[in-house]
Amino acid sequence: MTQEATRRFEERRMHVRYECRRGAVCELALRTGPHDFAVEDISGGGMRINSKDPRTAEAFREDMPVRIMAGGTGATCPMDDLTGRVIWVRTDQGSVQVGIEFDEPLESKLDYYLEVFLNSETIPG
Repeated sequence: MTQEATRRFEERRMHVRYECRRGAVCELALRTGPHDFAVEDISGGGMRINSKDPRTAEAFREDMPVRIMAGGTGATCPMDDLTGRVIWVRTDQGSVQVGIEFDEPLESKLDYYLEVFLNSETIPG
C-alpha cells in the first residue's frame, strides 16, 4: 500500500485502535474448525489478527463471516456473540494477517474486550 493510500485509509478510521502485545489470542470458528490467532490490535469496529501458520491464509476470503469464540491469554475468556467479516488478508514472510470488521460496533462491550485482550489472564469481573 502506498503512503498516500495508507494515509487515506487511516483517515477513515472511526474507532481508536488499541495494540495487544501481551500474548492475547482469539479463537475463530472457521469451516475447517476452530483456530487460534494472535490479536495484534482491537478497536470498537474490528480487530487485526495474525497467524504464523501460512496455511491459514487458505481458510480466509474477503467478506467471509467469522465468529470469535474466545479471547485473552490462552483464549480462555468466552466471547458473547462476537461476529464479523473478513475485510482483508495479507501474507508476509510466512505469517498471515487478517482484518476483521465486527458486525456491530463494540460500544457497550468495548471495556470488557479491552480488558480481555490487553490486560487479563482471567475473565474480567
